[in-house]
Amino acid sequence: MWTWARLLRIATFTLALLIAFDVALLGVEERIARDAQQGRLRNTEGRSSADACLNMLRALPPAGARVAVMVGASVSFGSNIDRDEALPAQLGARWREQGAGLGVVSCAQPGGNNETPIPVAAAFGSRPASLLLVELMVPTFAERGNKAAAPPRSEEEVSLLEMANGEQRAALEAAGQWPPLPARVEARLAEGLRSHWRLFRYRGPLWIDDRMVPDQLIWTVRRWVASAGFLPKRFHGQTTNVGKLPWREAYVGSQRPSGAQRFVVPRARVAEREYAALLQVRELAALAGVPVVFYELPLNLPFQREFALMDEAELARLETLRAALVERMQKDGLDWIAAPELPDDAYLDRAHLTPSGARALAGHLARELAPRVERLAVAAPER
Repeated sequence: MWTWARLLRIATFTLALLIAFDVALLGVEERIARDAQQGRLRNTEGRSSADACLNMLRALPPAGARVAVMVGASVSFGSNIDRDEALPAQLGARWREQGAGLGVVSCAQPGGNNETPIPVAAAFGSRPASLLLVELMVPTFAERGNKAAAPPRSEEEVSLLEMANGEQRAALEAAGQWPPLPARVEARLAEGLRSHWRLFRYRGPLWIDDRMVPDQLIWTVRRWVASAGFLPKRFHGQTTNVGKLPWREAYVGSQRPSGAQRFVVPRARVAEREYAALLQVRELAALAGVPVVFYELPLNLPFQREFALMDEAELARLETLRAALVERMQKDGLDWIAAPELPDDAYLDRAHLTPSGARALAGHLARELAPRVERLAVAAPER
């Protein structure tokens, strides 16, 4: 028979169990904190969740930290390769070897877009970093006519926006980027849980597999089965390159890329909305005293030609688009790093990188960023 006394005992036992589990996560929290500044902690996959990113930025000291924050989509995230092989971790390892004294925080997110860095730049208002590195993929800047409205911000992104300082908030309101009241209330309720409950705070990084996608469990199981060798290659799927193979080894025989691997460049003009996001990111970061560097991703154009995904006219439009984008960025004083030429085996597909490709791009970025990192080291005592 259910009585109030029995219900109270059950509630007390449940609460004690949750507290004990939370205390047991203390060691996990310390490991996550170490991984965070080495570029080894990643968001869970799924568009714009930004769960780990929020935790990492909240953990930065209000006075600023010697870290570079990387923002981008699946290429910088390192889709289909392990976290230690992905670009942020590779760059962090390169800087540690060089004694640069600069950590790396990975805020890359599969499914991200050119507006994804906006909440991160806003968060610098209360948790500044030393440097913001933003991925730039040229085809995403092509003008496409009418574009669908951006999806609503996730709960974590709203929390990042609310970390903005007064000047940043005014800029966000002027640009129509400040979240509505209901979204802010929901984010603050979640923030209360996040502040007092480790299990809620680290629920993403606690998955048994750092690339497990809970809301796409079939995809995850398929990858596990394919990795074990029990699934014929034709059933691996377009996003399950389990061997991390260079594209010429992965796409053999009847295995061909889907249309999703094609870069679509309908016009050679720069889309104003996409370009405006770059200017807004630069403005928000500047209001927090954080410099921004945009790094161009290399593209696997031989892949496009090999499978006739793009014709020569479209490839020519892509080159014209890139020249127009670079010209505007230089005119507006945006700091950017051009993409390097990577070897054929650096790519998994149209742009995603093999471990060796990520290592090569990390080396390129480390070399190009060296003068900026040296200037940051000189300016650090004054900050």
